[in-house]
Parts: sequence; C-alpha cells; structure tokens
Amino acid sequence: RIRAVLQQVKQALKVAIRRRKLDPITLFSRLDADHDGALTYTEMQRLFDNMSLGFSAGDVSDIVRFADGDSDGRVSFEDFLSVFDLSLDMMPSHD
Repeated sequence: RIRAVLQQVKQALKVAIRRRKLDPITLFSRLDADHDGALTYTEMQRLFDNMSLGFSAGDVSDIVRFADGDSDGRVSFEDFLSVFDLSLDMMPSHD
C-alpha cells in the first residue's frame, strides 16, 4: 500500500512543483520551519496541506516513516530528493 501512495505522492508533488515554479531546494527550505536540515512529520504535513495534495494524515505518517532513511523521525534533504524522485536540475522555467 505504501508504494502505491508514494507513487501518487511523487506524481502530485512533481505537478505541484511545476505549477508553482519551485525547485526542490526552495521547496525544502520553505518547509524546514526550524532550519535544521530535515523535515519532521509536521513539516511534511504542511507540504501536503499547502499544496492541496489530498493525502490523509495516515498517508503522510507512512511516507515519513518510509522516507526516513536513518529512522530518526525526520526526512533529510537527501532522502527528500531520493524518495520523491526529485533532482536539483528541476529548476523552474521562466517562459
């Protein structure tokens, strides 16, 4: 089940990033409220809420657990890029 939800999240996140003309660095920085270099469950929930991605709190919890490479309850920038198949070259186009 988590893989199916994750696939949906990846697609929704990529569309939202394109529509809002964001890059992964800017998005991560905006979400990282305490600027500690990692996203907590609350910060990830804010991502899903702000981008109106429509996933439940349980989905977010599952995704954070899946994305949390070192099991510290937080998603590092590297894990964020990796799990959501994002890359640094996803810079917004200005057309």
